[in-house]
Amino acid sequence: MTSPVAREIETLEARLLDPEVRASASQLSTLLADDFVEFGSSGRVYDKNAIVAALATETSRAREMLDFRVTMLGPDSALATYRVETASSASLRSSTWIRRDGRWQLRFHQGTTAPTDGATPKLYDSLAPWWPLMSAPEDYAEEAEFYRRALEDACEVKPRTVLELGSGGGNNASHLKAHFEMTLVEPSPGMRAVSRDLNPDCEHVEGDMRNVRLDRVFDAVFVHDAVVYMMSEADLKRAIETAFVHCSPGGAALFAPDHTKENFRSSTDCGGHDGDGRSLRYLEWTRDGAAEGSTYPVEYVYLLRDRDGSTRVEHDRHHEGLFSESTWLRLLKEVGFEGSIHPFSHSEVESGACDVFLAKRPKSKGGRNA
Repeated sequence: MTSPVAREIETLEARLLDPEVRASASQLSTLLADDFVEFGSSGRVYDKNAIVAALATETSRAREMLDFRVTMLGPDSALATYRVETASSASLRSSTWIRRDGRWQLRFHQGTTAPTDGATPKLYDSLAPWWPLMSAPEDYAEEAEFYRRALEDACEVKPRTVLELGSGGGNNASHLKAHFEMTLVEPSPGMRAVSRDLNPDCEHVEGDMRNVRLDRVFDAVFVHDAVVYMMSEADLKRAIETAFVHCSPGGAALFAPDHTKENFRSSTDCGGHDGDGRSLRYLEWTRDGAAEGSTYPVEYVYLLRDRDGSTRVEHDRHHEGLFSESTWLRLLKEVGFEGSIHPFSHSEVESGACDVFLAKRPKSKGGRNA
């Protein structure tokens, strides 16, 4: 049976998720202790005045509170833990409540970005062998040529060795390897297997761009759209740090997110290929959830025709990170890069619709080592 204190604290937490309360400085002042502190999911620390100011400009959105639990820490202190979900994101929350003068107030709060479900997207798991039929290597020739020129122009000396973080099925590498000695880092076993078939002449390494360390440096580092799976500033910064510590002084890194907050827009796409007795067609829907925070959902529906003629339909949901240009440039600078924004140029992409970030590592000492 839920105790009266637990019910009271759950009611108070629910009030803090109410858009009307969050926009009211007077109501927040009553609920938050004067010595309130929050560790945000972005890694930033807020005091009472800072969080009240931040919530005053927040975009209103519906939030659902799940798995609520209260643990008493003493007669006048309690720990609340729960999960919050919106249409496009999820987070794990913990709060410390204290009772002063007979009234419960929030003393400490922390939020941590969480996946909306515990599963790896099917495309990087059970459906990885179908990747070449969704996105064929030959489709990447023009794109890879843009990245090659950009990296060569950014580096002080023409690069010979390139580290790709989040290399996926190796489509970009299948073109870049004609110009560079490629080392490919990818966490998905299925995607590494696809890439090894396509690029047997490239070194493949199991690893996550947030923490992999190879104990060597490369002339350049390339991070394609896998960087969109960094769903918090803290994760994005860790990925940038990985690029920095593997980049030679005088070298450069290139990051190619699908969107920034400035150029995001909802869209639909479709495509697919035939090959090896199988066929795939897909529908991709990038949903309009960007205004709600630092993530947005992308829905995929795959129609798969196998070698025996049987067909099936699979649904796959991806949650991707979205950051402003200023956030990107700030994080690049904090790590030690000299960052700049460049428009992505491709015959099938509308001018100005997409940007890449080029980051030069200075030859002089400086920047942080991770």
